[in-house]
Amino acid sequence: MIGEIRVRNRRLPWGVLILLIGSLATACSGAENSDDVVLVSMVQLLTNPDDYAGKAVEVTGYLQKNPTLQLFLSKDHGAARDIQSSVIVSDDTPGGSLTQSGCLDQYIKVTGTLDRLMGAAWAVVRVQEVRDAETAEMCWKRE
Repeated sequence: MIGEIRVRNRRLPWGVLILLIGSLATACSGAENSDDVVLVSMVQLLTNPDDYAGKAVEVTGYLQKNPTLQLFLSKDHGAARDIQSSVIVSDDTPGGSLTQSGCLDQYIKVTGTLDRLMGAAWAVVRVQEVRDAETAEMCWKRE
């Protein structure tokens, strides 16, 4: 019969099929949009930073000033000053409002863009927001 497709012995009108395909295509293309934030673990970020270069990311870690803002894999890595287990968190705000915020010395979720600084160091730049990792309360937000 023209205008129908059978799925497990049920007839679906072409309109429903087109709607389903359109929804799937929209969902897939949205996932590839560079404006979307990629949820990434610190381990993924540290082992494969090139995969996330230039992308908006959200990553959870322990934020410490040491002497620059560093997002560490854990509190213990921060205490040991294990720079290999961290990424820089760039504070490009006037007056250093991110550095002066109450977000230091705790587990946080930071949203920003991953980029390579001069040399081999990776950093989360153009930070958009920082949230408490446990409560999800806003700790700092770009204005």
